[in-house]
Amino acid sequence: MQINAISLNSVCLNRYKIENKYTNLAQKQVFPLSKDVICFTGIKTPVKSLSKNDFEQFTAFLDPIYQNLKKITDEHLQSSGEQMKKDDIKAILQKFDTNEYQIMGVGTNSICYKVKNPSGNNVYGIRFFRPDAMNYGNDSTYEKEAFALRKVQQAGVEDAQELVDLIEKDGRYYIITNLAQGIPLNAQEGRMLNPRQAKDVLKKLTQLDKSGFVQYDAQLENIFFNGDTAELIDFGGFSVSAEDKFVLDTLKQMGVPMDYESFYPNFSALREGGIKEFNLEELLKSTKPYLGFSNIDSTFISRNSNPYFSAFSNVANFEYRSLFYHLQDIINATGSTQTAEDIFKSYLHQRAFEHHKTMSDFFESLNPDEVANACRSDTGTILKRIKDAVGYEKLLTGLLSKDEINEHVLKTELAKIQMRWVALNKREAAQTQFESLTSMIKEFREQDSSVLRRYYDDSLSFFDRLKAGIYALTEGSKREILDSKYNLVEKLFIKTVQSAKEEIMPEVIQTQAEKNIKTSSKNNKIIAVILGIAAFVGSIFAYITHRKNKEKLNELQENPQSQAASLNSALQNNNILSSSKVYNPFSMQDFLNTVK
Repeated sequence: MQINAISLNSVCLNRYKIENKYTNLAQKQVFPLSKDVICFTGIKTPVKSLSKNDFEQFTAFLDPIYQNLKKITDEHLQSSGEQMKKDDIKAILQKFDTNEYQIMGVGTNSICYKVKNPSGNNVYGIRFFRPDAMNYGNDSTYEKEAFALRKVQQAGVEDAQELVDLIEKDGRYYIITNLAQGIPLNAQEGRMLNPRQAKDVLKKLTQLDKSGFVQYDAQLENIFFNGDTAELIDFGGFSVSAEDKFVLDTLKQMGVPMDYESFYPNFSALREGGIKEFNLEELLKSTKPYLGFSNIDSTFISRNSNPYFSAFSNVANFEYRSLFYHLQDIINATGSTQTAEDIFKSYLHQRAFEHHKTMSDFFESLNPDEVANACRSDTGTILKRIKDAVGYEKLLTGLLSKDEINEHVLKTELAKIQMRWVALNKREAAQTQFESLTSMIKEFREQDSSVLRRYYDDSLSFFDRLKAGIYALTEGSKREILDSKYNLVEKLFIKTVQSAKEEIMPEVIQTQAEKNIKTSSKNNKIIAVILGIAAFVGSIFAYITHRKNKEKLNELQENPQSQAASLNSALQNNNILSSSKVYNPFSMQDFLNTVK
């Protein structure tokens, strides 16, 4: 049996002549197929080899399971036209868990098993594509992911998932990687984001931002924490900035759709074999996120909030795909918002240094002439935009690095995250949410000092550009009010308690409820006494007013012509004689009528 392996660490890919820029190279075998060992060269350091026998044992174990899964998923596809849910696939596979081959996770397109090499004691993650995956059998899928893993390593991101090798066997493609040692956050199990973890994940995501690489799927399940160390995994959904016009033209010829002003090609539409055919690894060797300096007016939810440098941002993706859900989970797990609020404040504090300070330094280091050439703009315009972009990042660094962050700033930063989440997940509520959050920020702008005016103006600019983007919020579209359980801006700053927590901590909630009832009862008694006194005083005042009006009425009866106007005015203002009802000087309602 022959097992073909492709190692991206070796020059084993075809290069075709493109506009005489590259020369043809003969494809090379990484190793002779007659050897009994499948070589894994690794990315950082060499790893011990996995024997051909070990790999064949795994595929022999997997084959009947795969065939059974294919039958089940085919039937599901025929009946529903949709892929099976990840949890359903995992439930089927977990029945076949063994000590030697353990299911690690199920994604939209692939399934990962943990495989141990008995001879070398090494543990690998072997991923293969789901039999119901929409792009099953398309070799560009595994090529793109392998390419993405290489780009992450080139960006210098430590502790990210590493590509070990690729293997094709019997028409199936396997991606061999190292295995993450940590586990994802889970508030229900007490694993909540701490300041050190926030610092580490922000540092690594910002490193990707600087490299021009964006991982669109920064979900909680794709970020593991080994202690305080963040491990990034699953780079199947990605894009890489490509500011070079030759590269953009080449990709366009390959049928990759893109906006020339965005600099980020849609790699999901890359045709099969494209990465090998055009040697995109070489073409995109140098990547920089210059798109923010183009003349593009609109923005998308995956971009940052800097109005002068609107680059796609891994940090922004993490916030609305992971942090937003994590804060909700914390509220549900603890029964209050205080822990979630503290974690959010701590996260923003770390973001000040690990993201905003880093990005301001990065912008200052850019070569204006190089950026102007990439963006096909003049150097003077680029200089001003760089200066403004740096100013924005420094402003955020200052605001978020304070020991006590301004509450209006906290709400505004959370509003940016919430609006992104709503735009993707609750489109029907997007219009009302947009109006609500922008009105809130405008109120802050009027209330706060002039120092914060620029911050609020820049925040409103982000909202306007979000509205103008592909998630345009059009007038007249269907509107809904965002369900309160998703409205973190209200939750975190109104201190609401989740009713769902009553089942988890009934005694604590009940005790607090009893305290609230006693306090409320005491307060109600005090309020009743005050209202009683007010009613008595008001009644006396109303009686005196009534006597005065009666005296005026007697005067009018004696001199009706001279006092007619005065009477009309008194009747309109006091509304006492407007009905035949007898006025009661000790009635609170009658008293209120006299002062309307």
